Formats: sequence, C-alpha cells, structure tokens
Amino acid sequence: WLKPFWLQFEAFFVHRPCCGSSCPMRPGGLSVLFVGATVLLGGEATSHALPKLNVGVFLRPPAAHLKALQSRAKGVSDPASQLYGQYRSQAELAKDIGVDPKVANGAAEWLRGALGQDSQASIRVVSHGDAVAASVRDFRSTYLLGASIVGADVGGIEASQPMTPPAGVELVLTPPMPAHYCKHLNQSSCLVNPPCSWKPLANHSHVAVNEAAPDQGRCRGDFAGWICWQESLPAAGLRARWRCYEPDDLEGMNQTAGSGPWQRDVRKRRRRGRSVDKALLEAQGSSQAPSLGNVASPRLNFRVAPRSEGLLLLFKMDPDDTIHWNSVEISWRQQGLFHSRVVLRKDFSPHGQLHAATISGVTNLRRVDQIAVCLGGQGASASEEVAAAVASAAAEAGCACDPSSGRDKRLGRLCEPLSGLSPRITPVDFVVPRTPQTLSLLDWDLDVHADDPAGGASSSVAVGEFSFETFLEKDVINLRESYGLRAPASNITVVGIQAQPGEPDNADTGGEGSLDLQAVSVMSPGAPLTWWSVSPYDMDGFMMAYAVQVNDAEDPPLVHSISWGDAEALFPPAFVERLDYELMKLALRGITVLVASGDNGISATTPDCAFVPDLVGSSPWITSVGATMPSLASAPYCNNPSMRRVLGTCSEPGPITCSVASGAVITSSGYWSIYRSEPEYQSRAVKSYLHNAECAPCNISAPKQASVDLSTPCQHLSSTHTCALHPLLGSTRASPDVALPGNSYPTLINDTLSLFDGTSASAPAFAAMISLLNAEQSRRGQPPLGLLNPWLYSVHAAHPEAFTDVVVGDTGSTEDSLCTWGFRAAPGWDPATGLGEPRLAVLRKLLPQQRAAAGDEQREGHAIEERLSGKGLLEEPVARIASGTFLWAITLAGAAATLLAWFAIFMARGHSAQVLTPVRSLAAWLSAAGQSGSSHDSEAGYRALLGRGDAQRS
Repeated sequence: WLKPFWLQFEAFFVHRPCCGSSCPMRPGGLSVLFVGATVLLGGEATSHALPKLNVGVFLRPPAAHLKALQSRAKGVSDPASQLYGQYRSQAELAKDIGVDPKVANGAAEWLRGALGQDSQASIRVVSHGDAVAASVRDFRSTYLLGASIVGADVGGIEASQPMTPPAGVELVLTPPMPAHYCKHLNQSSCLVNPPCSWKPLANHSHVAVNEAAPDQGRCRGDFAGWICWQESLPAAGLRARWRCYEPDDLEGMNQTAGSGPWQRDVRKRRRRGRSVDKALLEAQGSSQAPSLGNVASPRLNFRVAPRSEGLLLLFKMDPDDTIHWNSVEISWRQQGLFHSRVVLRKDFSPHGQLHAATISGVTNLRRVDQIAVCLGGQGASASEEVAAAVASAAAEAGCACDPSSGRDKRLGRLCEPLSGLSPRITPVDFVVPRTPQTLSLLDWDLDVHADDPAGGASSSVAVGEFSFETFLEKDVINLRESYGLRAPASNITVVGIQAQPGEPDNADTGGEGSLDLQAVSVMSPGAPLTWWSVSPYDMDGFMMAYAVQVNDAEDPPLVHSISWGDAEALFPPAFVERLDYELMKLALRGITVLVASGDNGISATTPDCAFVPDLVGSSPWITSVGATMPSLASAPYCNNPSMRRVLGTCSEPGPITCSVASGAVITSSGYWSIYRSEPEYQSRAVKSYLHNAECAPCNISAPKQASVDLSTPCQHLSSTHTCALHPLLGSTRASPDVALPGNSYPTLINDTLSLFDGTSASAPAFAAMISLLNAEQSRRGQPPLGLLNPWLYSVHAAHPEAFTDVVVGDTGSTEDSLCTWGFRAAPGWDPATGLGEPRLAVLRKLLPQQRAAAGDEQREGHAIEERLSGKGLLEEPVARIASGTFLWAITLAGAAATLLAWFAIFMARGHSAQVLTPVRSLAAWLSAAGQSGSSHDSEAGYRALLGRGDAQRS
C-alpha cells in the first residue's frame, strides 16, 4: 500500500511557536507532501515478523453472582444510589465474579488439548478468573479449533475427535488469519491449508490459464476468526449444541442500501474520522469521480475544497490529456452575490500530479455554491488571456458554465461545474469555508476554563488503537507548543503493540491515532496519556480483546476513548452479551469508556444508506459521542428573511449536526440497537423525543412522510436477515448520548498538518473533559465518574442548561451518498446529537457526590455482599435478631397466631375446602417459583443481566 500523501498546510503555528492559547491558527500557504510506501508483511508491523495469535475462552459466572454484579454496577454508577462510587478493586471484583478456579483450570487444560501439542501454546487464566487466554504461533491450530468444537470437517479436513468445551465455557474466540499466510504457499501446500484456496492466474485475454500449467496461479485466503458459542435448544430431550461462525459479511442490507451483503476486510475494523485532504484525494483518485450535470466534453479534473476565508482550487494532471490552457476562471456565489477570479496556470503549485492554488476573499461559515471553472488561453499567451479576462469582466464577468454542453455560455470556453468533497456518489454543489477547530474555539464552545485542574493519576486517559497504528511523540509536543502549552510532564505510555517509532501511518488508518492523542493532550494538558494498542490477531482483534486487557490490568487509566467501530448485526447475541459483561466490569471499577458513534449517519460502519447500529456504541455500559459543527443556521432567525430584517445578519455561529449535507466530510451517526434493551437511565429522554418528534426516522428529501416499512440488518435474529426498524425505537438502547465539535481538527502527522472531521475527534475531546472533571473529583475527595450516563441524563433532566441543545441537522447522509432517510436533531435528546454539547463549567458545579451510608440504604450494600459471599436465606433474619430487631419477629409471630386461630374456626365450621384451595394454590405457586429458580440456569441469568429478552421480543 501507498501511504496517503497529505496536503501540507504551512500554518503559522507549525513553524513559529506562538505565545498563549489564543494565538491565530490560520494557514498561510500550501504545499503537497508525498510520503513513501510502506508494506505490512502479514498485516503486522515490521517488528513483528511472526505475529502472536491469541485465543480466548470465556467462562460463565454463576447466575446469582451475575445478578448481584448487575445490581452493584447500577448502584455504583447512579448518583441517587447509596452505592454510588463504591468501586471494586481487582481482587474484590474477582471474588465477586465467583468462578470456581477448578472450572478455569479445566478450561485451560481443555484448550491446551484442543490446540494440540504442536501449537506450543502459552496458556493462562486472566486476573478475574473468568477467562482463559492462549498465545500460539501456529494459525492452523487456531483455525482447526472450530472444527474440533463442532465435531465437523472444515475446509475438507475432518476433525479427528470432537473437543466439546467443558461445562462453564460459554464462548470461544480465535484470531483472524495473518494477511499473507497463504501468499507464499505453492499449489500442493495451498490445497491442504484451509482457509487458503488456489486461484489460477488469468492471461491478458481474461481466460483462465491451462490446467496443464498448475503452478500458474496464486494461493489466496481470508478469514475473520471463529466465534464459537453454545446454542440453547428448547425442545425436550435435546442437548445444547455448539456453533462456530466467521463474522465476515454483513447480510440484510439490500432493503435500504440497494445491494448486499456488505463485504469488508476481515482484519480491520471501521476507523472513525476522515481528513479533508484524504477526502480530496479520494475524489481525485477515483476513475469515476462525480460531476454535476451531464458534461459532454472531457473531464477537466478540477476540484474545490474549503479553507478558512478562502477556497482551494485543485486539478489533477493527466499525462494523456490533450487539453492545453494558460489560465482558468473560477466563479461562485456567496450570500446572493456572484464572484469571479482568474488564476494563471503558473500560479498553481505543482506537486506530482496534483496542482493547487488559493482563492481568497471568501467569508467563513457562509455557503459557497454554483461553483464553476472555465479554461482559457488555448493557444494564447498568459498575458493575452489575462487581458481578455479583464475585458470580458468589464462587460459581463464570470464563468457561465452550461453543464449539458460543457461550454461557457458567454465565450464558448471549455468549462466544468464543481462539487464539494463529500459525498462522493451523490455530490453536493457547495462548500462551506470554516476556521480550524483550535483550542481556544473548543474551550469557548465547551465552556472550558484555563484554570480547570488537571494532572496526576486521577485524570489519566487512554486512547484505544487497532490495526498497527502509530504516532510520533514530537508531533504531540509540537502541537502543544503551538498552543503555548509546555511539553508533557511524562512520556506517553505505550501498552500493547506499536509500529516502528517514527513510522508514518499506514494506508488504512490515515494517522488518526495521532488525532486521538493530540485532541486529549491539548485540552487536558496535565493528563497522563496512554496509547493502548490491540493486535489484530488478539482474539477478535477489537473491543473484546481490548476490554479483556484493560480488565486484566491492575491499575488502568480511568478514561478510555475508542474511535473505532463495527456492525452490531455482524455478531451473534452470545458475543454481544459477553462484550457487555466485560464493559460492565469496567464500570464496576470506576472506568469511563467513551465511543465515537460513527461517521456515516444512519449507518455506523458502512457508507451505504442502511440502518446499521454500532457494536460498541450500542452498549449500555459506554457513553456514545456524536459530532457537531459550527454553523450560522443554528440560530433560528438566520434563515428567516422577516426576522433578519428586524434582528440583522447572524454573526454568532452555533452547533448543528456534523453532516456532509452541511459541508463536512462525515456525518455523525445515531441509531437504536438490535440486541440491547433500553437502559433505565435514558428511558425518559428517549420517550420524550419519540412523543414530540413528527417523524422518526424522517424522509429527508420530502416534506411529507411516506408510509414505508424500514428494516435493519439482523442476520442472527431472522431467517430473512432483516428486522423491522420501528419496533426498536423506544425499546432498545439508543445512541448517541452526547455530541461535541467534530469538525476541522488540526492534527500534526510527521510534522505535516491535516484537518480532520469525525466522531474520532469529538470522542477524545470529551475524554479530555472527563479527565478534567475526574481531577476535580479527586481534589474534592470524591471518586472518579466511572459510567457517565446515569449522571448525564439526570443532570439534563434537572439542569438542561448544562448542555447546549442542538436542534438543526440530520443523519440522512454518508461519506458517499445523500440518503432518503435519517434522524433529525430536535429539542432535548435526539438520535443525531444526544443530549447536546456538554458545558464543562456547568457540569463541574453539578458533579455527583457520595452519600454517607445510613439505615436501609446501608443495608443495600450489605445485601449485595451477602449474595456474593453465598450466605443462606436464613442467615439474614438471624443476624437481624442478633442486632436487636427481634421485635419484628414477635409481631410476625402474633400475626401468625391470629391466622391460625381463624383457620381453626373455619375448619370447625366446615369451610376447610374453601380455605385449603387458596393455600394449595399459594403452595403450588411457591413450588413452581422454587423450581423455576432452581432450574434458572446461568445462561438465563446472564440474559436477565444484559436485558436481551426485551430486544428479541421487539
């Protein structure tokens, strides 16, 4: 792969450190930088020639312990509970979980035997005792593990003997196949190494090579890893069976997207965020780059991009291009007025095949549309062309391009109408110039003050990274210096893997790990930072592996920001339940997890116009973060002519939903889960939205709503691979929870500046805010905030002024397309921007506090402790009598004596049948309840814990 080459904005602050956090940040010039190519052999970093493959075996905690853990997790996260802030240590949580060490050791021995002696597996039990991890170097052993579990042949290789996991195991995960595992195998080796397959090469006529030359081919393969779980079969007499599944393609998208399944590279997850430069280069590099109108003449390969108080006009050189020109005239409309500029060819800065020129004199945050370019000087000199342009300008200036003919209406010049950078397939005919999202602007938008306390372990933050991303620490230092901030007090801690220090980013990530680090570092300059990277070959290569690693750590950072995602529907319910369990354990330890909601509107993971919720962003144990952008349209009178005449022109921008339909290069995502039931903390806010909303979702392109049965992919819940969308609304977990600015973040990558849009910017920005609040909590002697949602929703209900409400915009677009359907922003909570933008200064005044334990509320914690420690039901009344509450026992005894007396009278009068009937019914009910309780297996308790039943019924 070639690493992306970036448009290098030679910004003032890159070359000259400024003093103070409010120094100007406007780019002054432009050049283009090519970065060399990097090849990732086997998908791993150059320092990992032989990747380590990790298998995970997950154990089911006892049902009673799960219920107690759920009760405690809700209590420690709810400021209204007496348990609030009473987080568990590593050792305490391991005891609470209560998995028998014999069960864990038995699972470890089973895994060793199932992998085989040749795998040379290194096996250990994790700190909480509820999972077993095995590290191997032999991919074949991990692949055949699925065959041994289900007792069937895989890829033509028959399992020697079924190796059913022992009792207590609920889930087994194996890693994806290394990228080049098959590449160097010959035909004979390829045929006996599933999942590799032999692909004959084709000649130039696209005809398969003759079978007589069998070596003329290539060994290829792709495998996402196994998810194995135990299916419950309700039919009498049938044993639960094991099933193994490869999460490769997302089915069920054809209803709204027009095609399916969604194919993805199984080694990589969907990275949030998109740079303006990358969007431009994607458009330039497309062989079918869109244009506005039906232009009959050859494409001129011009594009336009917004910049602060200007436009960026670019064109791509084509070696075969026979069109020669000396100048170009660009015309556009802004605020009802037409403008025109003539740019000489020599004024474009050449860098390879890309040329760029800056157009000044444009007003920020006001739409620029009807953009067109006309070529001039075909055969004329540059001076003659300028003279001609000036002469024509005196009479009638501008490029009046006719899209149908590709010719200027006035002078007959070759011309081309221009579109914005996004979306790519259905382009818009406008751009919105904007200033970069500087630190001072963020502080203003989010009500952050320079004197907010920060520093120490209480404000620690980790950014979760995947797919071998890397960063340069000097980039973080340089960006801090440009804002007038000192260098970090300590180096960035690296956990897990990282590519070669100083290596540029690879082509899949675009250097966005640097965005995560830098957004946190400049907003919370005293926070200790951790780069927590998970190998693609560690279990699922994503959030399950990440959560297990963090849970296994003795003292992990308190706040974790995740800018990655995957489709929830791709994974079976058993996987989702276990992931939520691992995330719940983080909440029990007082750890905050923030997840970028997604960058493709109604689809969290794919640029198709399909309703696809995110795997992690839909969990009730995390806080989902959407994105906003500044716009004058946020003020209600900006687009109302009658109000403008009285109040004047809008000059104060406010937040709207970040969207390509409004000039960004991403669209903030919002959705309802297909698995997780609606958590209690958001029920009131979501119901208010659904009650007041005119439409949910809305037909964005039509004023009246059509009656359409919309669906969402759910391949593990329905034989048709789709589920109706509307029953989910108000029944399942809704996202996002909040939104922050996610537009035009300056980020240094190898000392090169890029501007990024995305929820991958807003999520780490919110992480920085929470680190500041955690530092304040520590200063006050209060515990860290942990799971934020119960506090955030309760604050919003009582103090809506703690959030800037976002009421403009929608999620009806993706990076590629303008969609028909989407969710609109609205007063209060909405599925576009959640509760709105949090205001740090107000939230700091409303921070939760622990309450002193007293009375019945004190006993709430004791009851949980007793359930976790396994005390019998008879011990509680005995303890209460011993503590002096035996008067209740005397009262109950008197009541029982009275009932017995009445019973004797009724029996004496011949009413025994009438009395015994309800008594027998009560006994039968109690017996049934007891049997139900005794047979309520761990799996049923597990589902009760995670609330999947309601979602399935929906």
